[in-house]
Amino acid sequence: PIVNAFYDQFIVGTSTVLYADAYDKDGQIVKVNWGKVSGPDADIIGSIERSVTRVSYTSIGKYVYKITATDDKGATSADEVAVTVISLGVEGLDNHILSKT
Repeated sequence: PIVNAFYDQFIVGTSTVLYADAYDKDGQIVKVNWGKVSGPDADIIGSIERSVTRVSYTSIGKYVYKITATDDKGATSADEVAVTVISLGVEGLDNHILSKT
């Protein structure tokens, strides 16, 4: 399988959306799973078994997530993405992605 967790994010706000794409050249993807690699214990992943999921935060900091895709033959592939929460909110800027790298 091939999986892509797209771009690192720098956000102001209390949530963002993680996006990933997974495919298999000789079969099909049967499972995807998000997990946190590092960061403060201040986040909630909405749905760990979907390629697109919302994450909510209660603390600033850098969070790193990994998505793992499994194909119909049991092979796996993974990719990581970082989210840096700069601030939990500024009036007029809540829940906006400031930039992507």
